[in-house]
Amino acid sequence: IKKYKDKQNQKQIDFWNRTKIDKKLFFNNLNYEISKKYYLKEKLVDYDIIDYLSFEDYQKNNELYVKVKAYMRVIYYENKKLKTKYIEDTFNMKKNNKKLELKDGINYIKCKKCGSSIDATKRYCEYCKEEVNYLQDWIMDF
Repeated sequence: IKKYKDKQNQKQIDFWNRTKIDKKLFFNNLNYEISKKYYLKEKLVDYDIIDYLSFEDYQKNNELYVKVKAYMRVIYYENKKLKTKYIEDTFNMKKNNKKLELKDGINYIKCKKCGSSIDATKRYCEYCKEEVNYLQDWIMDF
């Protein structure tokens, strides 16, 4: 097991060194996106990422993507009982090349869904409730 884990860890080290992606920023954005995905599920109580299994970068339409496979524990409430599942999930993260840089004062942008002017710091459109994720460097691509 130790040899296997050492090999997996070396693959991750090689990935980060080769791609030059800011690891801290990437993981912050990844964890934010994963929490949005899982906490929207009706019966979900909590989740934990047990291990990252792989990282794979690729280009699509001249944009950078990273596919992350993770082994997770998911806890949900069903039939008046807490239940635990262990699953593998894959997350496709896309480099956000349209990241909004905030300046001092109020920053308004156009909602990508309804076109209304919205405050970029609100994280969602007050009119149509579309989520604004322009502030992140990496966003989940479904």
